[in-house]
Amino acid sequence: MGRKPAEGVSFEEKLKQLEDIVAEIEDPACPLEHVIDLCTKGMALYAELSEKLARLERKVYEIKNTRALAEGKDTSPEMELFPHADSEEKGEDHGVER
Repeated sequence: MGRKPAEGVSFEEKLKQLEDIVAEIEDPACPLEHVIDLCTKGMALYAELSEKLARLERKVYEIKNTRALAEGKDTSPEMELFPHADSEEKGEDHGVER
């Protein structure tokens, strides 16, 4: 009811399926043949999720760079999604107020 039939299973639902597969694989009582089947299914889900995430990241880059160009801020595209994320994790300030 909450999802669109044309799109099928949502990204979040597929991610949950992958997490469930990993949990089942990590269970020492899981038979080896079943583990191999789960690995095959998990790798297919991983590839699908990875591709979808890459498409979403490209959309974000396009939106971010289109907005910057429209505002006349820069003529070179920004390639990092969150350019200050690494420096913030390391505790660096770069003059940004929080």
